[in-house]
Amino acid sequence: MSRFAVQLSIAIAAMAAGIAVCRGVEPTLPVAVPVPVPAKADQLHGFVGTSSCTAAGCHGGNPAKSVVGSEHTVWLQHDMHAHAYNVLLNETSQRMAKLLELEKPAHESPLCLNCHGPVSEAPFPASIAGSHADLVTEGVSCEACHGAASKWLGPHVRADWKTKSVAQKAEFGYRDTKDFWQRAKLCADCHVGAPGRDVNHDLYAAGHPRLFFELSAFHSMMPTHWDRQTDRAKAAGVQQAVKGAKVEKSPLEAQLWAIGQVASAEAALDLLIHRAKTSGASTGRPEKYPSSQVVPAWPELAETACFACHHDLASPSWRQARGYSNRKPGAAPWGTWLLPLVPNAAALGSGGISEKDGPLMALSHEMSKPLPDRQVAIGHAEALRTRLNLLGQEFNTKSLSADAVSAAFLKIVSEGGALSNKSWDEATQVYLSLVALNRAHRDMQGLADTATSPCAETISQLCELRDVLKFEPGFDSPLKYLKTPDANIEEKLKQIRGAFEAK
Repeated sequence: MSRFAVQLSIAIAAMAAGIAVCRGVEPTLPVAVPVPVPAKADQLHGFVGTSSCTAAGCHGGNPAKSVVGSEHTVWLQHDMHAHAYNVLLNETSQRMAKLLELEKPAHESPLCLNCHGPVSEAPFPASIAGSHADLVTEGVSCEACHGAASKWLGPHVRADWKTKSVAQKAEFGYRDTKDFWQRAKLCADCHVGAPGRDVNHDLYAAGHPRLFFELSAFHSMMPTHWDRQTDRAKAAGVQQAVKGAKVEKSPLEAQLWAIGQVASAEAALDLLIHRAKTSGASTGRPEKYPSSQVVPAWPELAETACFACHHDLASPSWRQARGYSNRKPGAAPWGTWLLPLVPNAAALGSGGISEKDGPLMALSHEMSKPLPDRQVAIGHAEALRTRLNLLGQEFNTKSLSADAVSAAFLKIVSEGGALSNKSWDEATQVYLSLVALNRAHRDMQGLADTATSPCAETISQLCELRDVLKFEPGFDSPLKYLKTPDANIEEKLKQIRGAFEAK
């Protein structure tokens, strides 16, 4: 897929994730910023800040010469994670804090800083100190992903560091982001959520963008501050003779898609289990929302499809005319973003999870009830989480074949109409999966990025499908899609299948 087509393909995910909020922010930073600190900081790995990475001989080099050695420069100049803290100073964030009646403004609340300015192991405690204001203003910095560096900063520049195993490096607090499974779980920790890093329905109602995360799309959006050829080689299961040498064919995009599906679903299950175990008897929030934590509720409305409730109530309606697929009218459409294509991803591995009596189906059935049974849901969620973890580890070392990628693409095309008929969430996941798998298939077949390439027609058809899913100007919801007859989607998918098979 061409670079332009890739940019088109990720537009929906970028928009839905609210990434544009980070752009164009030029706030005046406060003189002193209270910073969350661990209750027992001496027992944890400590943050040291990005200033230790900026030397030209370390990670502050010139990206025009080499990405390796200029990682900090790329992050600072091009990566939206560097602006994550600044977002907390804009009008939207400050308004959210007031609407939630937080005890502190957004840029001082651990509830927000857990993701937007982490300077310790999450979740932050309620206690606040103002001793490291320079660290919190760095946003999602190097250590937020690679681990707090107080114990590995010195050792990682020594000659023997490369000989240490992943487990040995972890003892120093270092996270191995070259490991796809760990990378996916790390991204999901904020972009899906985790206990202590939870964007729930209360925050959405106050104005937080909904968390739409799909790893392969977001990965394509990242300004590359690592050697992407190393990723391609790892996915292809080949050893690079020379660091940075070009790998001609790789299933990287498909592998990232599969791992991302599994990691995102696992993160969602962790949150579900946490909510079921810790929420009180009441589902309402307290009169004054604490700035230190998200108040868990059961069941959590953020896990269901937004547009199942947020739509017009005209009668007769498009919803009644279209039908409810396999769902009874009135049942909660649960997990519509993170779970619909997990069975398709799992099919690329050794463990299917879509059996009728399996934990996914059982959990979906339980969570569609108005008031799910906590213990039943926890049992199914824990069983499903175990399976997903095994799949994630398998995908981490598995090299996918071109035939497997092609089969996955065609299966989703065949099933995509029924999925798309259920909700915009599922239709968008179908689209994003087809983009990732088509790109991987193109890569593995060595098809060129040109207008005359055999894959050009598939790309064109995918772009047309994307246009069906785009929000109308002035609407923060898929009004146009919701009223589009599903026959249009079916026809687009048939055209995509024809173009793909003609290559």
